[in-house]
Amino acid sequence: MYRFFADHKKIFILLVALLALAALGLDFITVGAMLLTLFIHFHYRFMEQEEKRKWQVKQQEALESILNLIQLKAPLAEMGGWAASPDFMRVIAQYIIKNKPKTIVECGSGVSTVLMAYFLEKNKTGRLLSLENAPEFAEKTRQEIAIHQLDNFVDVIDAPLIGIPYKEKVQKWYNIEGLDFGTIDLLVVDGPRGDRYPALSFLKQYMNEQTIVIVDDCKREKDTNTIKKWVELYDLNVQWLDTEKGTAVLRF
Repeated sequence: MYRFFADHKKIFILLVALLALAALGLDFITVGAMLLTLFIHFHYRFMEQEEKRKWQVKQQEALESILNLIQLKAPLAEMGGWAASPDFMRVIAQYIIKNKPKTIVECGSGVSTVLMAYFLEKNKTGRLLSLENAPEFAEKTRQEIAIHQLDNFVDVIDAPLIGIPYKEKVQKWYNIEGLDFGTIDLLVVDGPRGDRYPALSFLKQYMNEQTIVIVDDCKREKDTNTIKKWVELYDLNVQWLDTEKGTAVLRF
């Protein structure tokens, strides 16, 4: 109901229908229905704006806490939208600073790559391998890494999406043929934009009982279902975090 009454287009269509009824002479009933519809619509729109303001404040607080940990050498690219949100990056920052992982693998590059490199620089140890299927995004991330002088901590890997046979099925995922990740201490899943389910199928062999998996966009039904399948298949423990897009932290 919330989505319906907060949607301008649907409310417009409803009002047009009510006006059509009014033209048939059902004035009293129609006017009452129109007023009630408008009241509910504005109520839900107000709630929607309040929710946005709440998340804006939370994102600003998360960004400030991140920037207190590091010293930027250049301006950061825009966060939010398709890029990682500050509250998601704060979760990652807390883990990296505390646990000092040696090897991090990231699915999907961007501003998150730059920030994780800063966290590794703060630790003075560790390496980040960032898989990117879009060549233009990979190159942009490399440029950002160079601007921030973080090349010693990151490898951005061109990994186009391909169909990979796995257990009598073909799964579309990053092409990681020829890559050896050693032991992955932290896996950050924020890509690709399509199906993220194959991530553990192809990377589980590089993990151990201490590996942590952090997943973004878990408020989306598809990604929520992916987490549930992983939990059942790999006997994982999951912690759901109420970030802007939803975050899941998985442990073996």
